[in-house]
Amino acid sequence: MGLLKNTLQFRSGNIACLVLFCGCWIMMLNSCKKGTLLEGEQYMKVSVGLTFNNNDLDLYVNDQLASNGLGQTATTVKQKTEMKIALYKKGTRELLKDTTVKVSGTELRLIYAYSPEIGFNQFVKPGDFVRPSQDSLAYIFVNKFTGFGSGKINIYIYAQLEKSYTAEDSQLVAEVKDLPLGGKSDKLVFPAKDANGNALYYNTIVKDAVTGQDGYWEYISDYGLVNFAGMYIYDDIPSQPGLINGIAYRPFVFNDGSKQYTLPEHVILFQF
Repeated sequence: MGLLKNTLQFRSGNIACLVLFCGCWIMMLNSCKKGTLLEGEQYMKVSVGLTFNNNDLDLYVNDQLASNGLGQTATTVKQKTEMKIALYKKGTRELLKDTTVKVSGTELRLIYAYSPEIGFNQFVKPGDFVRPSQDSLAYIFVNKFTGFGSGKINIYIYAQLEKSYTAEDSQLVAEVKDLPLGGKSDKLVFPAKDANGNALYYNTIVKDAVTGQDGYWEYISDYGLVNFAGMYIYDDIPSQPGLINGIAYRPFVFNDGSKQYTLPEHVILFQF
């Protein structure tokens, strides 16, 4: 009789547990139907376009290696409102450039220009390396002229219908101000011809950004020249319509037999 009583108590206990379990399970199902499901983590795409198609760079996002040795670096990361982007030499911890960017969407795209041969190591605006139309000339100016004490230069660009080797205020079409030594300007775009289809010649004058001194002032003074401006960036050097022409200003040492001058000269640094 005792055995039967114990058995009945055991079974009734199991039934009570089963009923309790089923009741809890039904309550959980109802709460899931009425409530909101937990959302998963959000992800976003980060890409860094490389202007010079380098294959020797590593991309880090928020201090984590995201892509290595690729000409077009891209990765998917957890979405955040702020991203730290860094480029290193491939396989090393030698930092080349980094930046922190505020993010508002699900994709972050940057463009990075790196070429130690011509002095590029910077993030650039998307349009800076877009080629102009075939009837336009695009220029990026680079300051390599060490003849001024300040190091900074101003570049004045004049559009002319003929090569007069002078420059009038009415012909001034653009200015680049306070370009530091080793620095590069934004891209400037000019028409190759005027409204009547006549070819335009683009002349430049380089001055010290602090003193306003013309790089040719001593030469101009000694030779009695008036309003001299003789650096034509279109046909004196082979700049081309439809391309981005990198023009570097650098020192040119000229000795006329009685005196030595250090003058600014211009050369093509790159074209693409």
